[in-house]
Amino acid sequence: MSSSTVVIVGAKRTPIGSFNGAFAALTSPNLGATAIRAALARQASCPVRWVETVQAFAARGVTRAFECGPGRVLTGLGKRIAPAIEGQALDDGDAIAAALAALAGDATGER
Repeated sequence: MSSSTVVIVGAKRTPIGSFNGAFAALTSPNLGATAIRAALARQASCPVRWVETVQAFAARGVTRAFECGPGRVLTGLGKRIAPAIEGQALDDGDAIAAALAALAGDATGER
């Protein structure tokens, strides 16, 4: 897997079009917000297969993973599951800037 490979780990369809007028009164941002709320509700109520996910990342050659949001729980779990994957929590603007710089360095071979 190259450094430019994108892996989609999940996808859902969102409503588009008129659908017999059911969505006529909703703007695109409102439709998007509805889809985001539904995705968050599913995430909170469905089991998570984190160990298998991290193991699959490692098996496919992933070397770096980012955790977005407050906290570092998933980064810590990932380190225990697959120590070869470098985990980084992006919990503030400085961490995001550092991650972007690191990714830019990867793209130029200056890691």
